[in-house]
Amino acid sequence: MSLKPPEFQICELFAANAEVVIDKKTIVQALGHDWSSYDLRRLDKLISRLRQRWETQQSRRPSLMGRSVPQPGKVERIISTN
Repeated sequence: MSLKPPEFQICELFAANAEVVIDKKTIVQALGHDWSSYDLRRLDKLISRLRQRWETQQSRRPSLMGRSVPQPGKVERIISTN
């Protein structure tokens, strides 16, 4: 999935803070904008488009019994506990 620069910045922010709830002010500032003059509807729309693209991408991936099938070129190791 190709991302536009603001979408990529948001994904980077979320990945770097996976265990933390990130408020809108932090997201706006991470995008390089001034919180006090930023139109939050713009942020809502950006997040909405990113979520839609993610869901569309995920729905295109084949699944097997509720699990995603590994994409070609990606190797998964199964570790035996025997």
